[in-house]
Amino acid sequence: MKKTLFLSAAAAVLALAGTSCSSENDQPMPGNGNNVSFRVSIPEELQSRAFGDGLQALELSYAVYASDDANHEVLRSGSATFQNLHTTVNFSLPKGKKYDIIFWAQADGAPFAFDMPSQTMTVTYAGMDAYSEKFDAFTWTEKEFMIDGTVSEKEITLYRPFAQVNIGALNEDIANADEMKFDYSQSKVYISDVYTQLNLKTGECIPSSLTNVQFDQMAIPTGERFPFPALDQPATITYLSMNYVLVPAEKTANHEVRIDLAESYYPETKVLNVPMQRNYRTNIYGTLISSEVSLKINIEPDFYEPDNNVTF
Repeated sequence: MKKTLFLSAAAAVLALAGTSCSSENDQPMPGNGNNVSFRVSIPEELQSRAFGDGLQALELSYAVYASDDANHEVLRSGSATFQNLHTTVNFSLPKGKKYDIIFWAQADGAPFAFDMPSQTMTVTYAGMDAYSEKFDAFTWTEKEFMIDGTVSEKEITLYRPFAQVNIGALNEDIANADEMKFDYSQSKVYISDVYTQLNLKTGECIPSSLTNVQFDQMAIPTGERFPFPALDQPATITYLSMNYVLVPAEKTANHEVRIDLAESYYPETKVLNVPMQRNYRTNIYGTLISSEVSLKINIEPDFYEPDNNVTF
C-alpha cells in the first residue's frame, strides 16, 4: 500500500497599530517611558484554507519581561480580543532598556495554559476533541525590544506552535467502501513523539514533556476540503481526520501515526517515520480503507479418491 506525505506552511501576522481594545494587568514602572502600540492581525488569505483559517484564535495574551532578568519577573501583562481579525494593544515602557515580549493567541476555552512566570505553554491533549479549529493557536516572542524615543509601533509575525496532521482516503477508496457498505464515519488517531510543553521565549519544546497521544474516536470531518492537492485542483481525497500536535521547529521524521476507523473488525492503519514540523501540514493519504485483491481461480478436473460408492 503506497502512502504519500506532503508538507505546506502557514502563518499569522501582527501588523502596526492605532487604537486600543485591550486590558492590562501591569505592575508600576518608572517614568520616562514611551507608549508602544501593536495592532494584531490574522491574514485574510488564511480564510480560504481548509482547516487552519486562524479565525478561532480570538484571545490574545501578552507578557513583558526584562531581557536580562533570569527570574522572569512579569513587568507588564494584558489581554485583548480580536474583532474582525484585528486587535490592538498599547502600553508604556521606559527608554533605554531591553525587553522580551511574549504574545500568545488562542480560542476561548482551548486546553492551553500560558504560565507567564515560567514563560511556558502547556497543552492538555485529553481536552482536545479531534478535528476542532479551536485548537489552532499562534505565538511569537519579540526579544530585546528597546524604546529609544523613535519607535512607537512594531510589526510582529505570529506563528503556529503546532503541526497540523491530516489523514485522508482517495475518493475511489471511499467509493469502494460505500459499495461494500463499510462504516468509516468515525476515526481515532494515535500519534507518537509529540510534546505537551513549549518554552515560549526560546521556542524549544521541553524534553521532559515528550509523550504519545491518542485522540478519542470522533466523527470524521465534514464540509472541509483536504489540503492536497491545491484548492484550484479537483478534489481527489476525502478527510478522515485532522489533529494539532506540538512538535519542534525543526523537521522530525520519527513519528508513528495510526488511524482506526469505526468498523470493529477493520485493522488500524499504521504509518511509520512520518515527518512533522511546527507550523507545517503533514498530509497522509492513500487507499487506507480498501485495497485491490487479485484472485486466481482454478477448477481441478481430477476428483479426489477414493470415490464414495453406494450399493443398493
